[in-house]
Amino acid sequence: MPLLKLAPTGSAFIGLLVGPAHTGKGIGRFIVAYLYWQASLAGLRTRSTISRHNAASLRSHQAVADFTVIAELPNDYLLIEFPRVGRERPVLGL
Repeated sequence: MPLLKLAPTGSAFIGLLVGPAHTGKGIGRFIVAYLYWQASLAGLRTRSTISRHNAASLRSHQAVADFTVIAELPNDYLLIEFPRVGRERPVLGL
């Protein structure tokens, strides 16, 4: 279940849940890349929160682009931001 939440401040927040039956297929990486691409088309700052303990989420975000940790949040969460650069439309290769 993907989520792209837009804020009037010029930020876009990416959220994603991938069910256990679909993990390890590159779907999470594709969805993160697609949402990041959509936000970059609009010129928005793209951010996300990730648990330090969620290795799959960290990998899918790192596979899309280098990101910057903006803040360390309670309960071992990180607030990250992707760089503001133009992106190519991602393609899902299954």
